[in-house]
Amino acid sequence: MAKYKINKRVKVIMNTLLLKYIAKWYKVLFIFLFIQGNISAQTIKDSIKINRFCDNVIVLNVEPVQQNNTIAIATNKGIVVIDNNISQSYALLIRNAIIKEFNRDDFAYVINTHCDWDHVGGNQVFKDIPIVAHKNCLDTLKKYKEEGKEKLQADSAWAASSISYYKDILKEMPENSRNYHKYKNAIQRFEIFINDLNSNFEFVPPTIAFTDYLFLDMDNINIFLYYMGNAHRNSDIIIYIPEANLLIIGDLQFDMNISHLRSTGAGFDQKLDIKRWIEILSIILNSNNDIKYIIPGHYNIHNKEWLVRQFDYLKTIWNDIQQAKQNNIPFNEFLEKMCDWNKFSFDESWKLDFEFKLEISELQKRHVELIKLIWEQN
Repeated sequence: MAKYKINKRVKVIMNTLLLKYIAKWYKVLFIFLFIQGNISAQTIKDSIKINRFCDNVIVLNVEPVQQNNTIAIATNKGIVVIDNNISQSYALLIRNAIIKEFNRDDFAYVINTHCDWDHVGGNQVFKDIPIVAHKNCLDTLKKYKEEGKEKLQADSAWAASSISYYKDILKEMPENSRNYHKYKNAIQRFEIFINDLNSNFEFVPPTIAFTDYLFLDMDNINIFLYYMGNAHRNSDIIIYIPEANLLIIGDLQFDMNISHLRSTGAGFDQKLDIKRWIEILSIILNSNNDIKYIIPGHYNIHNKEWLVRQFDYLKTIWNDIQQAKQNNIPFNEFLEKMCDWNKFSFDESWKLDFEFKLEISELQKRHVELIKLIWEQN
């Protein structure tokens, strides 16, 4: 009898402790979910920036790390939105900010410059509007939709690994260092992304797809869309808006002079189409087009001279490679010639200034990698 009472008392104590433990962790879980569910609302709201070019064109930026540029143009036939950030929390804020800024909500089109998450991840917030993109972007997003949960889990795992990576770096980094808060913001961005992927995220492919060229007549505004071939992705387009003196170039070029090209990624393992890129840019830049502003997919907005400089750099590499191959010059000999830095302006103005400040040596390294890539594929 005594033994039974002791066991019973132990069980009561254990059950009490267990209930307290469970209650404690339910509270922690509730707080965590509450924070995750609301992290975007205040944090993103506090960081939104709007740059108004004229009465009918604005550029929105809602986070300080990747600094995705969303462009909104108010036309006589409705508002056109170009790119919508990485996920629904960002896109919802963007949509509401556009409505407030223009004092109207008659959206006509959304345009995706290419298939990367941070340009199409907010499509579901605009699914009531026609979404325009290149056919390869449509194919990629349809593939993602078919993969469903498997794709979401893979991208959540990728984002989680990125968070771990940044946290490890922060452990060794002084809080007053240049990049400390940018890494902190990167962690927060991925946390919001993971939360959105697990909060009724929906893949929304484009509803209007084109192959080479598309023209949108918006009455007072003309919008010209050109497919650039295989470059950063296999779905890259550029958008020319003459009435606003704008050229929107997606992720083809950022704040540095080493072009953002790649030969793999997002199901893309095709040969780079440098020739097509040069041909289209030649038509746009060498015409009488009055281009004043170049808006990339991320970071700073530039003038026409900036893009001409990037274009001349790429064209020089392309033409020199074609000539070297015609003359049967071995690659190593050619590379040595191309590594004469006096041929290129690797000075302070070539540094990449967003997450990191690249040293000139890093730019030279990327320069060599780009030469190798173009040489091997042509």
